[in-house]
Amino acid sequence: MKPPPSGTGRVFSKEKKLGTALKKAREKGYSKVASPSCGSRPALPDTDRSNDIPGTSLTFNGLFSALPIKDVIKQAIESMGYEKMTEIQENCIPPLLEHRDVMASAKTGSGKTLGFLIPIVQLMLDLELQARNGTGAIIISPTRELSLQTYGVLKELTQFTNIRIGLIMGGNNRQTEANNLAKGVTILVATPGRLLD
Repeated sequence: MKPPPSGTGRVFSKEKKLGTALKKAREKGYSKVASPSCGSRPALPDTDRSNDIPGTSLTFNGLFSALPIKDVIKQAIESMGYEKMTEIQENCIPPLLEHRDVMASAKTGSGKTLGFLIPIVQLMLDLELQARNGTGAIIISPTRELSLQTYGVLKELTQFTNIRIGLIMGGNNRQTEANNLAKGVTILVATPGRLLD
């Protein structure tokens, strides 16, 4: 089964649109990619969490410590006080670690931010990117508040690494942001308007 073509991703603001898009993707034969990431599949029973993740080659037990990620990321997650993954994290992190496309939807406070940041940080560490190599990932957040939240989580997640992160958003001094970018940033969090500036 082939993965969806790259560059065809869409942004969905409502769960109904997301459900429709997932249904269409399944009809086109992309079920292996869409199913584990949709966040709507029933939770795995707490008694036996050692299951293969459909669409990936990973097996896990629902704990961050079982993920195939760098120890510095595990150390950061532990210092943040997390041990067990939420449902959205269980469904998203394994396929993302295998560089698969994921489309997901979940409630506020469900762990989505950490769910996509862990694979990004892992990829940057795998690539051994330095700030002088240029930006390896850009995270676009629609609002200042969401940008600040994402940046805060990213800062905690990268605290034991040499990854340089940056934040650009409306309302901040453009010259200061430009100077920080000139020094090099591996992962950038930005609002759309400021990124275009």
